[in-house]
Amino acid sequence: MIELEKFFDRIRNSGAGRAPSSLFQRSYGRRLMMTMTDELFLPARIVYRVKNREELLSKFQNLRCMMYDPFRVRWMWQYEFEATRIGFPVKYRLIPRERQPLVLASCYLLDCGAMHVYVRSALRVSKALVFFERHIPCACARAEYMDEYNLLTAQEPQRPLPEPEDFFKDESRIRFHNIESIVYDPARLAAELSAIPERTLEPLERHRLRAFYEDGEEHMKGAMQMREIMAMAQYFSDTPIKPYQVIRELFQNVYGNR
Repeated sequence: MIELEKFFDRIRNSGAGRAPSSLFQRSYGRRLMMTMTDELFLPARIVYRVKNREELLSKFQNLRCMMYDPFRVRWMWQYEFEATRIGFPVKYRLIPRERQPLVLASCYLLDCGAMHVYVRSALRVSKALVFFERHIPCACARAEYMDEYNLLTAQEPQRPLPEPEDFFKDESRIRFHNIESIVYDPARLAAELSAIPERTLEPLERHRLRAFYEDGEEHMKGAMQMREIMAMAQYFSDTPIKPYQVIRELFQNVYGNR
């Protein structure tokens, strides 16, 4: 069994997963989007199934880091009070006072018994899952899926910054490889698994979040670090990358000389 943190340490030390100095030079006059805390802008949407709306609202109202925005009909998870105690990097504490409090996520309660939580970076995905699991009982609301936008975004400096919500408006573009739905169909399962080595990176993907509840934050940290590596690999490639091949090359680079 590979220990994920040690694996990613080796990647960082070998340079395979590090953002090179040329990262901003491929944008051809456009600005590569980063968060205010210097993370790659990789929007994601966490889809929660809400079982008790009234209890969820009560929990939000009792959290000092949750603020209701009546103009956009959303709850904002902000970097203050309870949110400062879950291990964000030092840069979060160094945000200029006039830009505080930083909005970590936007939460929208839907009429269909669901809540959509939008974040701007891979790090904030794992932190949001951990935070809401600690403060919201699963019997009240539970994260079921994560929708990811897997490409880096570059744009002209004068253009307004996009919102994470903008990337998930067309649900038909989100690719969902639902392995669980065919696990008892050997032929379909075999076909799905055999296609993995040649599958290219999907711009928009949906993933189940069962592994987070089974394996915890470390699993999500590893998955989100791998997501950043794939986004950078695609950014520097002129053709669609194949995640399976990228992972094989990473393992060979990290462990090939052992």
